[in-house]
Amino acid sequence: MSFITEYPIWFLVFCIAAGLLYAFILYRKDTNFEDKNGLKWTLSIIRAISVTAISFFLLGPLLRSLDKTVEKPIIVFAQDNSGSIILNKDSSIIKNEFLPQFQEILNSFGENYEVLSYSFGEEVNKDGEIDFSDKQTDISFLFDEVYNRLSNRNLGAIILSSDGIYNRGTSPIYRSKQLNVPLYTIALGDTTQKRDLILQDVAHNRLAYLGNSFPLEVIIRSNDLEGKQARLKVAHEGKVLVQQDISIDKKNFLTSVPIKLDATKTGKQRFNISLSPIAGEFIKQNNYRTIYIDVLDSRQKVLLLANSPHPDIAAIQSSITSNSNYEVEIKMADDPIGNINDFQLVIFHQLPSRSYRMDQVISQSEQLRIPRLFVLGAQNDYSNLESRNLGLSVERFNGTTNEVHAGYNSSFSLFKLGDDIERKLNKFPPLTSPFGNYKVGGNAESLFTQRVGQVSTSDPLFVFTEINEQKNGFVVGEGFWKWRLFDQLENGDHDFSDNIMQKTVQFLSARKDKRLFRVYGKNEFKENEAILMDAELYNESYEAINDPDVEITFKNENDATFNFTFSKTENGYRLNAGTLPAGEYNYTAKTELNDQVLTSSGRISVLQVLAEVSNTTADHQLLYNLANNSNGKMYYPDQLEELKQEILARKEIVPVSYTRQKLSELIDLKWPFFLILLLLSIEWFFRKRHGAY
Repeated sequence: MSFITEYPIWFLVFCIAAGLLYAFILYRKDTNFEDKNGLKWTLSIIRAISVTAISFFLLGPLLRSLDKTVEKPIIVFAQDNSGSIILNKDSSIIKNEFLPQFQEILNSFGENYEVLSYSFGEEVNKDGEIDFSDKQTDISFLFDEVYNRLSNRNLGAIILSSDGIYNRGTSPIYRSKQLNVPLYTIALGDTTQKRDLILQDVAHNRLAYLGNSFPLEVIIRSNDLEGKQARLKVAHEGKVLVQQDISIDKKNFLTSVPIKLDATKTGKQRFNISLSPIAGEFIKQNNYRTIYIDVLDSRQKVLLLANSPHPDIAAIQSSITSNSNYEVEIKMADDPIGNINDFQLVIFHQLPSRSYRMDQVISQSEQLRIPRLFVLGAQNDYSNLESRNLGLSVERFNGTTNEVHAGYNSSFSLFKLGDDIERKLNKFPPLTSPFGNYKVGGNAESLFTQRVGQVSTSDPLFVFTEINEQKNGFVVGEGFWKWRLFDQLENGDHDFSDNIMQKTVQFLSARKDKRLFRVYGKNEFKENEAILMDAELYNESYEAINDPDVEITFKNENDATFNFTFSKTENGYRLNAGTLPAGEYNYTAKTELNDQVLTSSGRISVLQVLAEVSNTTADHQLLYNLANNSNGKMYYPDQLEELKQEILARKEIVPVSYTRQKLSELIDLKWPFFLILLLLSIEWFFRKRHGAY
């Protein structure tokens, strides 16, 4: 323990000098203590010490001490909570014998270890209930969570109890390497292949169009059923559309059956695909699949006009057409364009330009009230653009550009992009935007604004206007192709960047919704996915309000009802209904405004998740590799005591002591205050007694 000060320690000389000088001036001519046996000197010293101490506190003295903390080694026990664990013959042993025995082993580690228990499957839960109800298994997510929570702690070992089957996430082998601790695995389940017929998957498009044919690809797998025959059926509304016999000619059989169906009815259509059971099958739940396909009248058509070839053109087209409800026709500015009446949206890429004014197409789009999206760049003629009164102008643009990042406008209200937008956008590369003075119309609303380096501006990056009941959108920069490329590198897909462009196109191409009450949300969910929906309510002036309550009722095919109430957000409503059983649901949301009942209806589908019954053969090789690669070992449920002794014997799994320096301000301590108060009180008492006051 030692003292340090914010100012040089030699300043203490001035503190001592101040104390001595103060005492000297106070007592030099004081005659009240001349014959008091040294009392004058004693009081002078007390005053000097008190003033010196008070002056010393002006130097900001800090008390430096060392704190020593001993952290026990942490043993993580992770139990697979997925449904495949109890699909084998040893399920009752796992539930009734293995889990209680293992809990006793964990408790026996005593006070020298910290034991943390997790369950995992679809997600990771600390001290979660183990009921083997999860519909999917993601072992890599478990390793990520352990790393994120405990990588800076004294993690000694991980015990993973699983059958080794994973059907979501990345390779556990790769993810386990980041932990750098021994991994012990307990091999559950049965590695022998069961006699089973499995409808592995049905590949299909989410959308089809009325009057067209659409393909399905049915993947069928079987184990140990050589010489048997199964019948594949595809049914719609109780009517069998396709029947086909499948001859199984191998012990390990795998085939794909292509099927074509006709779209004869609009709306969400349900198709049931099934395989007839074969005697002696291990499990029959994996013989069935249900798929849903939206049958639409026609696609939305988008015309993309470009000044010249540019990588953004292909990127924008790919983003839009990843939603099969849209088709994009690309034309160069010098191509014959003709009538644009068949298009629901026109995209002008760096048009109008100095080479192509596009007067005819722009005038035609204004007459027909066709929405437009302008993607701006270096080739645009900004004076031409300003003269058209579109709600956005860029003044004094002389060819200079800025590299700008996107800043999310949290008050944007025209549509929603989802959660965690700002964090994701911060990672994305910049767009190249024209440098100049931006002016936007009074009704303009920016989705993204420009951020130059760390400086946020009010200049728009994605902005929307409406002039004479015609919607216009502006992407004020080029380089969208970089967003899609980064999205793929960062997230393994283009979902985030595609969602931005698709929502932009959907908003612009949609007809203006004049309903006062609206409910939004996906129309397809998995049975292990929370049902999330949003609602908006407007008064007669079309101002968003959320004073009345909004209730919603879901009704399934068996007329069972599920009632919920929306939560209120800043200027709207949000519903998290949790999970619902698989099936189709009609919903009706209602609220009351000015004594008028407003309703909004729709339909959602909740898809069954069959990942856990599609593969029931335990993968002990994976568990062995995980253990072996981390200097651990694989054990079986009857070797729990050996596992315990192995961990106890490891010399590197020991407590770790940490020493850290702690600084505390001396002025915060109570004893210096009371010491100074005591000295001054003693001095005051004697001075008062001898008439000095």
